[in-house]
Amino acid sequence: GILVQFDYDAYHLRLLADLIDYKFPEGISVHEYLGKMYFEKDILSDAEYQESKQISFKLLYGGITKDYMSVEFFAQVKKYTDLLFEKFNEDGYIESPLAGRKLYKKFFKDINASKLLNYFIQIYETERNIHIISSINELLQGNENKLILYTYDSFLFDLNVYNEHLIDQIKGILEQNNTFPTKLTKVINYLDWE
Repeated sequence: GILVQFDYDAYHLRLLADLIDYKFPEGISVHEYLGKMYFEKDILSDAEYQESKQISFKLLYGGITKDYMSVEFFAQVKKYTDLLFEKFNEDGYIESPLAGRKLYKKFFKDINASKLLNYFIQIYETERNIHIISSINELLQGNENKLILYTYDSFLFDLNVYNEHLIDQIKGILEQNNTFPTKLTKVINYLDWE
């Protein structure tokens, strides 16, 4: 068989974009797209691309600073974060996006709007991935092809080399019409992974 890994591009940023109904352009990495705005350039160096990733995650997990409110995506994220936190404080809970599970305020100490958003994204990720795993297991049921490892932003499969046609079907389930694009990597031996 072969090992096939699908790794999401900027998964948490894309999950958040899905929640706020923001459409990233197709055919470009989210980090490149945002980096062009951060650095006000059309082409990023490798160092700027890496710095773009750091900036995005700092804003996502640490809170959005005034310096980046001119980036439309983060302006919308800030608005969403404030509304979510307001609802959390007024109602004493918020509900997860897919399963409707309640996160009660009384169970969280020292929570702020940014932390709440992070918990909310993680819940959405988990709920979404449970649906994906269920769909993939249904697709692979009854044959020797298996999902063998799931991490928060990637899925690893052991596929029979004669069943490579499954790659497109799995990709379709994971990406949902290119809303959540993945990078595909294939190896024969796990020790050969880069």
